[in-house]
Amino acid sequence: APKPQGLQAEMRKRQNKKLIKDRDEVMDLVKRAAGPIETAAALRATYTEVSEGLSAVGLTIGGSEALDDRLYIKQKGSLVYSEEELDIVEKADYRLGLMHSVHAWSGLLDSRLQTATRVLENGIGGTKAERDQALAGALKEAKESLRVHNSIFEDGTSKKILADIDKEGLPHDVSERHDELMSSCTKLLGVAVDSVCESAEAAVNEKVAAIRKGNAAGVVASIDGKVRPALEHLKKEGGPELTAEQKGRLDEAEKVVRAAAPAVGGDDDSD
Repeated sequence: APKPQGLQAEMRKRQNKKLIKDRDEVMDLVKRAAGPIETAAALRATYTEVSEGLSAVGLTIGGSEALDDRLYIKQKGSLVYSEEELDIVEKADYRLGLMHSVHAWSGLLDSRLQTATRVLENGIGGTKAERDQALAGALKEAKESLRVHNSIFEDGTSKKILADIDKEGLPHDVSERHDELMSSCTKLLGVAVDSVCESAEAAVNEKVAAIRKGNAAGVVASIDGKVRPALEHLKKEGGPELTAEQKGRLDEAEKVVRAAAPAVGGDDDSD
């Protein structure tokens, strides 16, 4: 049986034959990546089609071997891909690496914005269970959206890649999502505040004393254990903060439930 190194060499030799046979197809794909791209949608389509086409002939974008090095193939003493073509391959390889980042980031941003939209569209509901679910979902998604936002727009490496993408003149809508994502976070905080305020109102208006006390204590626990820590986390990570109106409503809701929770004695059956 062939030794591992011998097997790899044999596989590379077989792949070389395919790369020689499909030379024109490879160069057509490469020229698409190296050439002008007019729109963000065209960039995504180009990246997908070119990367899939190159993968079909055994070429990997972002692999350990640069594409121009991989296509440095000689046949009968002559280069299969000319020096001029290898220069085009090198440019395409660089641009495809940048396109990969655009493609990956666009997917992340789309996913977060779609999830946030679902949470916002669902609203806070009318029952305690629905309000609790809305609160948990809004806080979780606000933190996730901010995490994705910071991984793209605040991370040093990502910021450099984004600058390289712009310098290369590649069209994209990644930067536009910055404001969308932050706006989404702000709206999600609004859902969280609405949920807490509605729960607080329902708790203090409960006529049965024991239930009123328990529900008020539950809202206090949510504020202390979920809302305040989430707001502190978002602030620490550079995320949005509550508006003055939202902060006032939350503080008032907290005040009334804290007053209601211990106010009802165990033997109070006046209701």
